[in-house]
This record gives sequence, C-alpha cells and structure tokens, in this order.
Amino acid sequence: MVAVFNEKKRYAFSKDEFYKDVGRGPIKGDWVLKIDGREIDEFRKKRKNTVNYDLGRVKGTYYWVFPEWCKEI
Repeated sequence: MVAVFNEKKRYAFSKDEFYKDVGRGPIKGDWVLKIDGREIDEFRKKRKNTVNYDLGRVKGTYYWVFPEWCKEI
C-alpha cells in the first residue's frame, strides 16, 4: 500500500518508520538520526513516467521524504 500525505494533517519524520520501510538498522552518523521527529512543512506531488508519488520536506532542512517514513502528529 502506498501512503499519501493529507495536507490538512500534520506529520513528522520517524526514524522507526524509515528503518522498517527500508529494511535496515541505524548506521553511525546516519542522517536519519539527525532529523527524527522533525515536522514536515511542505508537500509536493511528483510524477515520473507513469508513477505518481508524494514527497514532504522536513522542516528546516533540504531533505524530502516519502509519507511512508512519517507519522501523524
């Protein structure tokens, strides 16, 4: 199932959701640990060939993440 952002709700990046989706554990100095719990403040819908997907920008960073890696707050 593909997760989609609802722009009326608030989301935050979750390292636990990221690790579960990607299938790996933490790495020393991992970028994921630096942004865990930060709010998503911008949303974007992208299209690549025939695939549509959502992205959310982590507040105060240049990181764009998938909704599967976030939790609702």
